[in-house]
Parts: sequence; structure tokens; C-alpha cells
Amino acid sequence: MSKTFELKDDSVVVVIGSGAGGGTLSNELTQRGVNVVCLEAGPRLTLSDIVNDNGTMFGRLSWLDKRIGTGDLNPGLPLWVCKTVGGTTVHWAGASLRFQDHEFRVRTVYGEIPGANLLDWPGTLQELDPFYARAEDKMGGDQVQCAGINACKGQGACAGAHNGCAGKNACKGQGLTKTSAADCKAKGGTVVPEKK
Repeated sequence: MSKTFELKDDSVVVVIGSGAGGGTLSNELTQRGVNVVCLEAGPRLTLSDIVNDNGTMFGRLSWLDKRIGTGDLNPGLPLWVCKTVGGTTVHWAGASLRFQDHEFRVRTVYGEIPGANLLDWPGTLQELDPFYARAEDKMGGDQVQCAGINACKGQGACAGAHNGCAGKNACKGQGLTKTSAADCKAKGGTVVPEKK
């Protein structure tokens, strides 16, 4: 539902971008009764605008505006995000890797590295898990998840080739096969179907 707000209305939350982050946040806030204005730079495409041609869709989806920056930026190259309602989720494959447990403790795991500013996160993967699950539920995506301390040799979302927890998104992957599910179980994990 569309509404109009006064410019000085400080009860309104303005969200920039309607992709995976902005679109999900806007939806969550409005479901809780918060007034939201979600700004998107690009147009809203309809299904009739979508064609099975990479070149055509690149022109319709990509952020091709001239960019200004410093350093190694090549302003002639496109920015690999979509400028359309829904953002990059318009062509998203539905796979989004979760951080691995060790990535929350990089300073502890790797120690001091000259020239790098490594810090441990103030939270843990276990604390973030419910939020990952909510985000994945809201955005859609993977079919199953493989959970368990030893499921991926303690590495959280791991590369399937390393240990038999296979799939495009490791243990939380699209295309997790019966064989890899069995491997996952053999490593102490549990295969949990996505809630529909």
C-alpha cells in the first residue's frame, strides 16, 4: 500500500535500496507497523520485461551510471549490482554462504598479522544462527541445511569438496544430494528440510 508522508515526519524510516537487505528490512518493519519509505534508483520490472538473453538483461538490470572515485576504480566498468526494484535478488541464484565459525574469531585464530587490523567479533556464529535462518526464510533460497558440530569438520558452511557435505552452498546448499546428505549425517550432522 502506498502512502504519502510529510518531509518532517520523523516517525518514517527511510531505507535506501530494495534488494536483499533493504527489501527484507522494509518488509520486516512494515509488518511491525512502522511507516517505511523504500527508495530504489531503478525501475520496477514486470515479468514481461524479463527475457532469456544475457545481453538484453544486462542492459535492463545493471547499474551503468558513470561512477566517480579514486584509486584503481575504472569508471568505464559497470558496477555489478542491479538497478531495479528487488536489486540484485532479481538475478540471485538463491545461495548465500553463512560466515564460518572461525571468521568470527579471526584475531584469535590467526593472531597478529603485520599490516592487518584483525579483530574478533563481539558475538558468535551460534548467536547469529537464528538471524541467518530468519533472513534465509524471508529471502528464500536453499532447500536443506546440514547442522552439527562435526558436520563440516567444525568449519560451519564449508566447501563441499573437502569433506562430503556437498552442495552449491556447502552444507546449506541447493542441490544437496541423498549421497551428500548421508555423508553429512555420517559426520555428525542433521539434514533439516527448509520450512515451507
